[in-house]
Amino acid sequence: YIKALLRDSKSMLMAEAAALALGAQMLCTLGVQQPFFLSDNQQLVNFFNGKDHNNPPHWKIKPFTQSFINNTSRNNARIFKIDRKLNTTAHVLATQASRGLTF
Repeated sequence: YIKALLRDSKSMLMAEAAALALGAQMLCTLGVQQPFFLSDNQQLVNFFNGKDHNNPPHWKIKPFTQSFINNTSRNNARIFKIDRKLNTTAHVLATQASRGLTF
């Protein structure tokens, strides 16, 4: 279990991108090969699975998307879309974070 805090998150998209970047960095550092990432954000999944990584869904998340790409290219990671209903804990925490609530 890892708890992290992102200050000044501008959107749920940014929070999701930051969480994926952190996870990718940790798994790369640990030397985990071929990890699977699950996200309920279709925009991010499409972006990461696409060929053009120069234009993220929003420019403010570029540092996070670039970090994710850099780290996942080293360990052959894959990202998949899951239904938001199956990702309830992450969705609740992201919603709280976007409202500035402490959890």
